[in-house]
Amino acid sequence: MQTAQKLDDSREKSVGLAIFLNFLLVGLGNLYVEDTQNGIIFLAVSCVVGFIVFLSGGVFLIVAIPYWIWGMYQVNTVATKYQTHFATLREQEAQNAAEQETADKKRKLLEAKISSDNFLTELKKFKQLQEADIISAEEFGQKKQALIASVQIKGIQGAPEDFLAALILPLQGGSLSQEDVRAIKSAIL
Repeated sequence: MQTAQKLDDSREKSVGLAIFLNFLLVGLGNLYVEDTQNGIIFLAVSCVVGFIVFLSGGVFLIVAIPYWIWGMYQVNTVATKYQTHFATLREQEAQNAAEQETADKKRKLLEAKISSDNFLTELKKFKQLQEADIISAEEFGQKKQALIASVQIKGIQGAPEDFLAALILPLQGGSLSQEDVRAIKSAIL
């Protein structure tokens, strides 16, 4: 998936302003909507037409007015295409952001899942605390049940068979009961 690029809001253009600029001088609206090549050409033609109208004493207005009207129509078309393209980019940006958010959620879910190593480390820590009389057998049982509940809620990383195989030693050592293993098995299979 591609990284979403943030669109610059200042690049969004107004169709009405583009038409108004071409109303003032054909070619300005094109430059405004980043149609630079046509904008320069139309500005040059506008200057030539304006100069000819000036030299002809206004007689050449019969050609200049249709050019002027055509210029406003033409920039409307270009600006509308620009707006449509910009809207498409906005939609694509939103879609990319949504896809990124979904990928982040999936990654966080995977990170939240419990590995057999983490489970065994926590269980061993609680058992050592109990054996050192730092926590009681009842507290050990509560912490063990909370650990088993976290497996039931969050799920596990890796294959269920591998997770269950990792429980053999704690089962044999007495840290886990058959009932505990059955609860974990029902949660992960």
